[in-house]
Amino acid sequence: MRTVFKSVIIGRGDDSALQGIEYPSLLALMDGEDKVTNDYKLTQIRISSKDDIAKMTIANFAGHQAAVHLATCDFRYSHPVRDVVKRDELLQEMWRIVRYLPGCWGTSIIDCSQGVINILKNARLLLGCPTLNQIKRLNVPAIAIGAGPSLKAALPALRSLRGRALMVACDTAMSLLDREGIHPEICTPLERLPATAEKLKGVYSHTLYAGTPVVPPAALCGFSRHILVAPFDVLYEWMCPTVGMMNPGSSSGSMAVQIAGMLTKSDVFLIGHDLCRTGDASHADSESISAKVQTHDQHTALGYDGAMHPSTLAWERTRIDIQEMNYHRKLFNASGSEGLGSVIQGVDCKGLPDPSMLSDLPEMEIGNGDERRYHDFLAYGRNLSSDFDAYVMDALEAKSVDDVGSKKYIHNRNHFAIDYIIRSIYAQMSIEKRLGHSEESLLLAFKNALSNVHKELGDVLRRACESLVD
Repeated sequence: MRTVFKSVIIGRGDDSALQGIEYPSLLALMDGEDKVTNDYKLTQIRISSKDDIAKMTIANFAGHQAAVHLATCDFRYSHPVRDVVKRDELLQEMWRIVRYLPGCWGTSIIDCSQGVINILKNARLLLGCPTLNQIKRLNVPAIAIGAGPSLKAALPALRSLRGRALMVACDTAMSLLDREGIHPEICTPLERLPATAEKLKGVYSHTLYAGTPVVPPAALCGFSRHILVAPFDVLYEWMCPTVGMMNPGSSSGSMAVQIAGMLTKSDVFLIGHDLCRTGDASHADSESISAKVQTHDQHTALGYDGAMHPSTLAWERTRIDIQEMNYHRKLFNASGSEGLGSVIQGVDCKGLPDPSMLSDLPEMEIGNGDERRYHDFLAYGRNLSSDFDAYVMDALEAKSVDDVGSKKYIHNRNHFAIDYIIRSIYAQMSIEKRLGHSEESLLLAFKNALSNVHKELGDVLRRACESLVD
């Protein structure tokens, strides 16, 4: 059964207006409180002022790709809070978050479009595969494996649990686990970046790929079996609109936690989700990764050992992800039970299960794939390059920023992919404008950016579309 998340935002005086619109019995069901069961989570957020809108936006969407857009031109100049001093105060936290997350929206024209390009290249392999919802849930303990320094201490215990517990690992943990003879049932790569393929150079014949379709094609090569996973994002409205979507969180580690919880009816144990440095190490298996992970704003996190440890904003986002994934109250931090890693609020500590008390892990039952998804995508996806060319020509003639949305010009599902590309470019342009790098009008700056995007991306996109074959 799929877990359903619903958030209800109720404005002042809107209680009666909400009745009967979409969920007729929703308010009666919630009765003024959040409701949590094994199958759904309903969260009620009450808004009583314009300040509350801004605070809710910052709290809930700071990790989203649209955050840059919200934090710059649109938010600053059109937010309903008109008091400039108060508005700037509300922006400070979002700006702080945006400043250190360039990877979320890309560092170049090609980078910010890489997800679209990788999907075009991966579509033939993945779209016909079974989906996550076609895996029958097991009634066995699951272990969600992160790549924090505490993973090393857990290796003997994990080795003894092979074939007894369902193991779901993040991509960065795979190399170390493979060398130790530990072969997780599932791996959850997430990112479009080339580094994802660098982490997955081995041959993982015992492991099912259950990552996102935006990873570099080379990241898929080591796996002999694949599952189609569609996170909540506009890209998957483009690629596979008929597939049920899931929330992966913001990292491969949080995605491992979510998928482990979706595939078992039993407890999920966390290993290696430290979300802080231990000494100079950020990860169990890579000095190069540890050297690249920087701590900004002198951020620290409380460890299970009672000390404060260096952390990062990205780890804080993952911490929040995992906390929110514990709505069913079945997550347990096994590393924390040993005093390792940093505290994840609301997640109790408990050691890994005793393998002698567990039966052999049953084979996963997976339904059949559906090749029709690929052929449906092929019908419009192969035309993305020409649709993008046509969109650029029309958008460069737009008279206002309200007329540059791709849906106005592209009347098939490719408008989702084009919006994804333009959203990233617009975000970059907004940052530059806020920093004083452009004195042009918003519309002219957008047109210049779009023209540059087309010059650099056009041929790359055309070659990617040519990879789609019958």
